[in-house]
Amino acid sequence: MDVSLRYARIPRGITFITFCSNFLEAIKRRVKKQTILFFAGYVAINIFFYLFAFGSLFPVSIIGLIIFNGLALVYAMLYISDVLRLAKVAEEIRNGNYKTVINVKNYVKPLRLFASDLSACRDGIENAINEAIKGEHLKTELITNVSHDLKTPLTSIINYVSLLKMDNVSEEDKIKYIDILDEKSKKLKRLIEDLTEASKANSGNIKMNVAQVNLNEMALQAVGENSDVLENAGLDVILTERDKEIIVSADSQRTFRIIDNLFSNAKKYSLTGTRVYVDVYKENGYGVFEIKNISREKLNIDPQELTERFVRGDNSRTTDGSGLGLSIAQSFAELQNGIFNIEIDGDMFKAVVKLPLI
Repeated sequence: MDVSLRYARIPRGITFITFCSNFLEAIKRRVKKQTILFFAGYVAINIFFYLFAFGSLFPVSIIGLIIFNGLALVYAMLYISDVLRLAKVAEEIRNGNYKTVINVKNYVKPLRLFASDLSACRDGIENAINEAIKGEHLKTELITNVSHDLKTPLTSIINYVSLLKMDNVSEEDKIKYIDILDEKSKKLKRLIEDLTEASKANSGNIKMNVAQVNLNEMALQAVGENSDVLENAGLDVILTERDKEIIVSADSQRTFRIIDNLFSNAKKYSLTGTRVYVDVYKENGYGVFEIKNISREKLNIDPQELTERFVRGDNSRTTDGSGLGLSIAQSFAELQNGIFNIEIDGDMFKAVVKLPLI
């Protein structure tokens, strides 16, 4: 096992203890090899001085031997001291202490690579553990949120079915209850579909039918289909096409789903009476779809967190939706070799989708 920066991340399937043990074994083997080489060089140089000790260069050889062996002794002591220091750091890492600072320049030159690799190993393991803890928190939140979002419409359906079974319900109320049941059942259906789609997209278990797609036409179509809904929400849509005939390599159905999700997000979270700006253009080999809106709520959240599953712009979860829209949009973009970015500037929310040009 060679020691290098490629071990900064814990390989999949190797436990924390095993990884650290393998890393330490690799250092021991490399140190052992270098020690043998140093010792062989030390003996060879001593033999070289001894060969001239019996001739006219006797005084020079003796002085050379004394100076060389003195320097070799000092260097050996420094080398052994640094090896012990690295071993102590490695043991601390194995025991879960990642606070030890490793200053690479404070070690003798042959051990600086080890020190650098050990530092990278420590950082990689710490990051991996932090990610694992974050993953556990996300799993807990995921279970809580999906339970809440499934339970809410389901409870409404059960309650209104119970009301319909009552004998004293008027025809007018029956029609009203049936409309509510229709709305709640459709919401439940959308949530289940989103869950299935998000799961497939996240695992990569989804087939992309990539073809030539005109991004201008798709953006225009999406604006046309969503303009009435946005206007009813008090929003004005402004479409700007900086470049004509933007042909990208993409799955038309999935790409339209990305754009539709972004419009849906704008409708739910935009401040009433503001504008939604849509820009379509080319940039660095990509066709870009960009949408900007002013948020109704304060955006005191990391942009990356908004793409996590079941994360919404409002923590109270009072808005309609599953909190899966941005997560699905990101997964679909990346599955098409594209890029999905979210930027927040004050109350300005901007989502950028980049898909490779033909």
